[in-house]
Amino acid sequence: RPLPEKIGEERVVEPEEYLKGLDEEVIFLGDGARKYVRLIEEILPDKSFFASPHLQYIKASAVALIGMKKFSGGDTLDIMTFTPQYLRLSEAEKKFRVIR
Repeated sequence: RPLPEKIGEERVVEPEEYLKGLDEEVIFLGDGARKYVRLIEEILPDKSFFASPHLQYIKASAVALIGMKKFSGGDTLDIMTFTPQYLRLSEAEKKFRVIR
């Protein structure tokens, strides 16, 4: 079974702008899919599909399986230099900037 595919760079973008850039069938899941279901169906009426309710959220077991497949294929990370990539400031960081 193939792994999920990255279809673009990580970025913060308005949902409408993002949806208009999609030209293939897409399965939507998660909080954003639920929040923007009407907009998604309006912009991609024949190309949008939604995961079943029990599959709406990523499970730790699924992440573990993806990691195992990547590791088996030699795709590893250096735990000493690996850092998460956040696209937005946390609420605490936003408040700290206001205080400064």
